[in-house]
Amino acid sequence: MSPDKHHQTASTPAIQVTLTSRDRELLDTLASRVRVLTLTQIARTWWEATGNPQRLCRTRLMRLERAGWVMLFDASARPELDLAGPLATWKQGGKQADFDAVAYALKIRWQESARVQAMAIATAQTGKLFGGDGGRKPRPSEATHDLHLASIYLKLRSENAKLASTWRSEARLAKERSGGVGKVPDAMVIDRGQRRVIEFGGSYPACKLREFHEYCAHRRWAYEIW
Repeated sequence: MSPDKHHQTASTPAIQVTLTSRDRELLDTLASRVRVLTLTQIARTWWEATGNPQRLCRTRLMRLERAGWVMLFDASARPELDLAGPLATWKQGGKQADFDAVAYALKIRWQESARVQAMAIATAQTGKLFGGDGGRKPRPSEATHDLHLASIYLKLRSENAKLASTWRSEARLAKERSGGVGKVPDAMVIDRGQRRVIEFGGSYPACKLREFHEYCAHRRWAYEIW
């Protein structure tokens, strides 16, 4: 399968690539689940069993880029945190978290400065072909957030693939809203028929966390704040 010739203009792929099942899963992830993945995330997820994950991953991604499937670039972002689990969870009828304590935990976990990291996104034509989105790099203010949201997705994928398959990205949720406008969560999963919001917290103050809780509680959505 190659990008649709109808969408090829001045950026017509230099080569044609036969997509493997691994390629397709990676491209679907970038088009339909998360906006961006670092090459480190990709290597450990899809090339971990190989002898040289980083080198083989980069070689394949460069080939996919030449074929028009992905876009590779460098961006500054804080190093990936080890996200063992959510800092706060809630469901209908449950007790609210101590938002002052959660806000403090969100603030103090950032110990390292931003650094340049190699990243990948789906191209616009990949987004179209996989029924998702692509072609937009994260803004400088979004890169750290987006790579950590991807980390949450990859963790869920490794621990509960069935639940991960229900993951709906912010872009998809926005499209599902009337006119595609209004506030939407970072992501959402459907667990046994119930909606659960996934939110990656930056340095959120307690007041913002309370607003987030009220937003979800009003809609009877369970949530996790990571």
